[in-house]
Amino acid sequence: MFGAAELDLARLPTRFPFVLVTPQYETERVLRELAEAVGVEIRSGTELVSLRQDADGVEAELRGRDGTVRTERTW
Repeated sequence: MFGAAELDLARLPTRFPFVLVTPQYETERVLRELAEAVGVEIRSGTELVSLRQDADGVEAELRGRDGTVRTERTW
């Protein structure tokens, strides 16, 4: 991965002394599948601007690709 560079992880104080390389697209796929399995809607290109929680639920302020900001509430 880095040419002739070597990195000895065997002496690290961990049960996992190795490098695990997982492509970003694979991580995203797994997370998307898990989210969709529990009913979460994935919105690409949406920025979470703020998040507020109270005793009745959560309110999120979201910015879309076009720059408009909207507020959504859930429990």
